[in-house]
Amino acid sequence: MPVTSFVYEWFLYNSLYQYDWQQSIDAGEAVLCPADDSETGKQRKLEKFIRAGCKDNSSLITRAFESLVAFDDLDGPWTRVTGDARITVEDGERFFKDLALLRDRTQDGDEVSATKAVFGPIEGCRYFIYLVRNNIFHGSKTIGETYDRDQRRRIEVHETFLRSLVSLFFLAVGKRSVASDCAQVPLTVPVRLDCSEALDLVVDGKLKPEDTRLIRAFFSQQKIPEDVPSPRAALFYPSAGNDVLTPLLLGLPFCREFFFYDCSCRTPRVRSPRLNGWKQMLHEVFNVPLDDIACNAGGDSGEEATARFVFDGAQRTLHLVSCDNRDFLGRDVDLAFYFHRGDSIGEGGSGQAWDSRYLADLGQLVPGEKVCQFLTDGEPGGLHSGLGSELQISPVTSTRGERRYFVGQPSGAFLRGLTAEVPKLKS
Repeated sequence: MPVTSFVYEWFLYNSLYQYDWQQSIDAGEAVLCPADDSETGKQRKLEKFIRAGCKDNSSLITRAFESLVAFDDLDGPWTRVTGDARITVEDGERFFKDLALLRDRTQDGDEVSATKAVFGPIEGCRYFIYLVRNNIFHGSKTIGETYDRDQRRRIEVHETFLRSLVSLFFLAVGKRSVASDCAQVPLTVPVRLDCSEALDLVVDGKLKPEDTRLIRAFFSQQKIPEDVPSPRAALFYPSAGNDVLTPLLLGLPFCREFFFYDCSCRTPRVRSPRLNGWKQMLHEVFNVPLDDIACNAGGDSGEEATARFVFDGAQRTLHLVSCDNRDFLGRDVDLAFYFHRGDSIGEGGSGQAWDSRYLADLGQLVPGEKVCQFLTDGEPGGLHSGLGSELQISPVTSTRGERRYFVGQPSGAFLRGLTAEVPKLKS
């Protein structure tokens, strides 16, 4: 239900503010707050403790509240609350103003000092959410009302704030990995996905936990072209497996053709269920009517299956190709987007170091001085030494160990000028 994650996040927060953490640290054991402390008094005591823990490392605040950057319309009509016995319309307006202040302080990635100017808005936001919690728990807000689209968006904002505050507590006491690092964020380009919709896709295995952040980080660095891509503009993803949705979301503003190579999918009986999954995904995420998606399994012995649909007024084609990744180098297309992650030299991997050995070959598919959108994790084999000046490390926390994403726009001429390097493969 729309409130499930919010309620879960509240229980985590509620458990934390029952304790006097400074006394607990001094005593070496958990010490509960006095029984006569009010709920809001306990909450303020927790914030005082967190604030003290951030004074020597103010970057913790930026990190904990980074998710707020994704909410870029905190003054939209959807933010207007319905007044009741506990919450007024003016209370809601103050909440979103305080939240926008916190968001703006983290927008540029600058360190945020642990001052009253920051913790005042935090206290205001927290108290408002406490009132929302009372409405939900005591029946003033019905379950049916929470399914309203605007109400769902507001609940997701409340949940995001709570998660950030809880994460700030754990950062303040020295924890290295916290929930706010990998929380889902809403997407607005090229389609709109709310946090809950993104989470459903993560649970279904269609997105990786960090992908909504990766997509937002990419589009914050790269300018989206105003024109529809040319019919020859293509995306290439070697050894893609089932990892289709994220490169599709990234590539739609730049490409009309999408090539997903996967040598492990060689038979129609394996391919057909995957095509059906693609069809359902296009219907659910992009609102394409099922009857408007044309699929071709490629015949009994064919190595390529396709799915065609129309998006933004132009036909797009997904290609599932069951053969060696290097087959793509013979395609008559214009390479506009190169996406690559998760490959290896071990069982199930290609062992092909595309980011160090085949860059010049890829450059042959990029026309003239045009650029190619480039997003990769550099595996296997690491990045070509010449790419250092062309790619940036994307500031996205991955849930898989030490993976980093590299983003850039190298030109075709630049790629063609690179000589193949011996990859640094790990066994």
